[in-house]
Amino acid sequence: MDTELVINSDIATGDFAISANPLFSILMPVYNRAHMAKNAIESILQQTHKNWELVIVDDGSDDKSMEVCGRYKDSRIIIEKHHKNLGVGAGFNTAASISSGQIMGLLGSDDALEKNALEIMAEQHKRNPQFSLITSSQLPCDEQLKPTGEAPNFRATTYRPLIFGIENGNFVSFKRAAYFLTEGFEQQFRSAVDHDLFLKLEEVGNVGFFDQCLYRYRQHAKSVSQGRMTKKSLFFFTGLTYGAAHERRRNTSFPRLPVNKYHRMMKNSSYKHLRYHGLKSRKSIAPAFQYARHALALQFLSKAG
Repeated sequence: MDTELVINSDIATGDFAISANPLFSILMPVYNRAHMAKNAIESILQQTHKNWELVIVDDGSDDKSMEVCGRYKDSRIIIEKHHKNLGVGAGFNTAASISSGQIMGLLGSDDALEKNALEIMAEQHKRNPQFSLITSSQLPCDEQLKPTGEAPNFRATTYRPLIFGIENGNFVSFKRAAYFLTEGFEQQFRSAVDHDLFLKLEEVGNVGFFDQCLYRYRQHAKSVSQGRMTKKSLFFFTGLTYGAAHERRRNTSFPRLPVNKYHRMMKNSSYKHLRYHGLKSRKSIAPAFQYARHALALQFLSKAG
């Protein structure tokens, strides 16, 4: 493998050495994806790296998701169930807590991995023990997971701390030791929980990207990132992740949020989008703002109340 790993951020350096044949844990929350989860699961069963576990957390589905996931009789597949819908952040946290791998990776239940994805990513992690987070490119696909012909999604290939901008849709993997130095996934956010974790992992180790498509991203109407209202709400919660990092990094040497950028993010959201996500009162919104306490966020809260 000669694909070069590019440093996106080195504001912190860790030492997360792993074994020669690491266990790779794939974390996959599922919510009403009975018609799509099959592709995700079978893409893991076909991996060339055989030392893996797939941790599936059904987040209170009311369709046949559990039935579909339970059909696969492989001891490497672990299934947990939430008795009510707690959100994707809670799903990832539950999966991480019961996983055992030295490396963890994120997989959407409506997406799939290329068959050599774990092998290639594990090799990158072995070669680069100082990296907490490593990502690769994605391949945009249609509803049948066939490539659309669109250009692959790439993360920036020049040095840029993540607080100055994160791009979506790559195969995301991180070392277990690094993950447990953070607070994990933010369960108060209804979306953008991956962005929040990226910023936390940036604070404990190097972050890198390599330009190889390992992830098939399914574009469909019910995707978390599709739909007008969902996109605007995603934009809002993404703004909160930057605000959280901004406040968390007070009294540190880590780069903080450009205030003007966050102001623009907040202005492009509205209380209507919060209501769409069920956050109907100041009391229920407040936890999501636990770090984002600069003037515009507080002004937004006062209007919401």
